[in-house]
Amino acid sequence: MTNSQLSISPIDIEITIKEQAPHCWGFRGITGDEVNDLKYKVNV
Repeated sequence: MTNSQLSISPIDIEITIKEQAPHCWGFRGITGDEVNDLKYKVNV
């Protein structure tokens, strides 16, 4: 759809990105605050 079909302007759109706490995300079957074997630093 285009902005004219929606009757809104691109300036009317706001995107907010909020970082989630490590216990809210995960990979390899564990949560972010349980990870301890990565080869890079994760601030938790």
